[in-house]
Amino acid sequence: MTSTLSGQDKLQRMLKRLGTEAAGRIARKTVISGAREIEREIRDAAPGRVKQEVGVSTPRTNDPLVAEAKVGIGVGRAARIAKVGIFLSLGTQERFRRTESGVASTGAVDPQSFVSDAIARATPGALAEMKRRMSEEVQREIKAAGG
Repeated sequence: MTSTLSGQDKLQRMLKRLGTEAAGRIARKTVISGAREIEREIRDAAPGRVKQEVGVSTPRTNDPLVAEAKVGIGVGRAARIAKVGIFLSLGTQERFRRTESGVASTGAVDPQSFVSDAIARATPGALAEMKRRMSEEVQREIKAAGG
């Protein structure tokens, strides 16, 4: 999912005044705050121990004004402990084994849509949090710059 904050003309003008380094910091903090909102919602929707398998990754990009975040099961530090969440989320194929009387099905896991449902519920709140965080960080940077 890609989201773009728009309608923030005043904030955009302030960002240009602050410079590339400050704008990059603001972009990263803004995106991380939105990603954390989505992570919380997925955790709330996840069953049992799958809650521990939800994580956030915020890789650095070559463009200082572009910030990215990835949220989901087995992402970031949670990738080390992710075991069953992916199977519950995406499902599995029906598997078979040989028996003396022929072939027997060992079953399949039907996909559960708790991740996509949680993202759909969290998106408006995440965008609102990002807008709030962006204006807060712009004000903080302006104050720090002495303006």
